[in-house]
Amino acid sequence: MSKGEVQFLVSFAAGMLGFWLSGKAASSLPVISNHALSTIVGFTAGALVYGLGMAVVAWFVMGAKRSLRGILVAAVLATALAEVTAQWLLRLLIGAVHISDQTGLAVLMFGLYLCFGLFYVVSLLVGRRLA
Repeated sequence: MSKGEVQFLVSFAAGMLGFWLSGKAASSLPVISNHALSTIVGFTAGALVYGLGMAVVAWFVMGAKRSLRGILVAAVLATALAEVTAQWLLRLLIGAVHISDQTGLAVLMFGLYLCFGLFYVVSLLVGRRLA
């Protein structure tokens, strides 16, 4: 495998890991009785964990020779795309598609993993152009 293919696979796996960790971070928060505040805190915690993970991976992939601007742009872009997609999927797809068994849930999670891994690859390309 070439260096580009290895970087693609690593960044794709890192995007999926960031997605999983952001969900774990949001679910491990203490219970907040106010629904709106609970939603905002969970949303923010997930975005911070995912964004931090994407920034670390961008720093490793781009290397120390790249500017901080490219790394930050890659992390912010990946986080913004991830949050928009998560909210879009939650509001549109889950409301329209009724998941009634483990297979439906597995297909949905696999689709989410693919989206979030792909977002990091796209944001890394944009970050490299701006660095």
